[in-house]
Amino acid sequence: MRGFLALAWVELKLFLRDAFATVFALAFPLITLLLLAAVFGESDPQEQVDGQFIFRGAHGDDYYVAASVALAIAAVGLLALPVHLASYRGEGVLRRFRASSVPTWALFGAQFVVGLSVAAFSSLLMTTIAWVIYGTSWPAAPLGVAVAFLLAMLCFTSLGFLLGALLPTARAAQGIGLLLFFTTYMLAGTGPPRAVLPSGVRDISGIQPLARVLIAIQDPWFGFGWNWQELGLLACITIAALAPAALLFRWD
Repeated sequence: MRGFLALAWVELKLFLRDAFATVFALAFPLITLLLLAAVFGESDPQEQVDGQFIFRGAHGDDYYVAASVALAIAAVGLLALPVHLASYRGEGVLRRFRASSVPTWALFGAQFVVGLSVAAFSSLLMTTIAWVIYGTSWPAAPLGVAVAFLLAMLCFTSLGFLLGALLPTARAAQGIGLLLFFTTYMLAGTGPPRAVLPSGVRDISGIQPLARVLIAIQDPWFGFGWNWQELGLLACITIAALAPAALLFRWD
């Protein structure tokens, strides 16, 4: 256990030294939150498009606080983690881990702890800043949000492991990760609300994991209760991604 904690601590320090990972996990969600909350903060919670509430019955600034939390999770899973693993493989770090008898579960577990810590700090920072500047609401059901947050991290960490296992180089991981990240950002409701998207795009966008994460986090945040269907879907995505990631993972 001591060795695992030491590995996680070293990985956390390396994460914070990585400008690419830090910008997208900490700075980008905060900047987008401040901009979007300033623009849509005074929106009418009851405003609808095609019979759907644009901001799911919440104020725009509250909507984007929860959305930015989901975005920080996606940044860790789609950008930081795959690039980190692919970079380790290219630099021979993974081979040294294997030579030191570091088990796969310890490497995966350490990355999950690091990602969870960074995303949790980012989320707390954004929620506090939005509350101070815009007077946004704190989660109505903190435990429900915490459970959804944990499952979302497991889901996107598993997806990050899978990308890290499949993509051969850090450059490839960065390119594919950026494409996936910005596509899901624009379509999952973390940028434009899904209600304002064309109906066909809206239907297709709902299959994205980030769209499921957003609803799973927003429902308890807004006081709608725990969304067991979304939590179950996140658990299924986690298993579906983690199993092949473990099988396909290469140390060199």
